[in-house]
Amino acid sequence: REMIIRMIQAGLGAGLGSGFSVYQVSAADARWLAERNRDFYQKLIIEANRLAVKNRRGAANFIVATPRVCAILEMLPEFSWMTVDGNVNTQPVGVAKVGNVGGRFNVYRDTRTEAQYNLGETTELNKIEYALLGYKGPEYYDTGIIYCPYIPVMVQRSIDPNSFYPKVGMLTRYGVVDHLFGASNYYHVVFVRGIGAQVSSFTPDTYM
Repeated sequence: REMIIRMIQAGLGAGLGSGFSVYQVSAADARWLAERNRDFYQKLIIEANRLAVKNRRGAANFIVATPRVCAILEMLPEFSWMTVDGNVNTQPVGVAKVGNVGGRFNVYRDTRTEAQYNLGETTELNKIEYALLGYKGPEYYDTGIIYCPYIPVMVQRSIDPNSFYPKVGMLTRYGVVDHLFGASNYYHVVFVRGIGAQVSSFTPDTYM
């Protein structure tokens, strides 16, 4: 969660147009749902290629998105589900890899994003939907934010001196540093507005 927040902050810090942009569903150059999905996919490809110009290392190759934005990507004919064994849960929560779009983007669905649930919004149209584009290359320096754990997980078992209940303590130590030339060159946030606008005026009396 900390890494995702830092990625989003890096994009927001770069400003409108450079680090983040807004996609309005109602303004899409399309006639129906399938064409709107293609228009949104084109928007992602444009911003991905702009990242390649900024960082001179490569275009964006992964997307972390809210569930409703993932639904748009899953409807694309280029989308392919991540292959898993039959005994593995294919619907994990949290940040989970759900598939790939056209061999170009690995798609991660974020079911615990603060943007959805911690801002107090109750209206569906006011909830924040976004897609975080990022590039991660084969080398450790081919990324905007470098995570350096030197104690990944240290587990210590002990006994509570008051209740004698068994306790388990877990410790992680790490360093996090931005890329030398700027983390904002590796991330771009696309905010999506207007998802579900077609049913926003629905009332039970409409169909009674």
